[in-house]
Amino acid sequence: MGRHLSTSWSRNSGVPTPSLLRGFPERSTLPAVDTEPQAPPLRVGQLIGRMVIGVLILMAVLGLTGWLFGPQIQEIATWFVAELGLPGLFGCFFVPDAVPIPGAHEVCTGFSLIGGVPFWTVVSVASAGSVTGGMAG
Repeated sequence: MGRHLSTSWSRNSGVPTPSLLRGFPERSTLPAVDTEPQAPPLRVGQLIGRMVIGVLILMAVLGLTGWLFGPQIQEIATWFVAELGLPGLFGCFFVPDAVPIPGAHEVCTGFSLIGGVPFWTVVSVASAGSVTGGMAG
């Protein structure tokens, strides 16, 4: 004949439990399993140290570039200002902001400043080119 499962009342919860499960612990006694992966602790000192080292390396590379290629950069910047002038600076900001292509504005800004264009003139023309390009694109 078949095995008879009797139901009795559990002492802890007041819920009837089949006799086969009486020896197993109830759910509340099982350890909680953390399914969320834990992020490693943030080490602020290490983060700041890496940032400082990165900035120093960047400054060293840029300084070395200026020291090695200073006269050539000056010559290119003078040509840029003499040939393209403020319309060239405007275009350097207009085109990348109007058309979804990657473009570096900083090169044109640097050439204009090195080529002798006053700072606030560069800021004004670059701002006008960027805003106009944004509206056109």
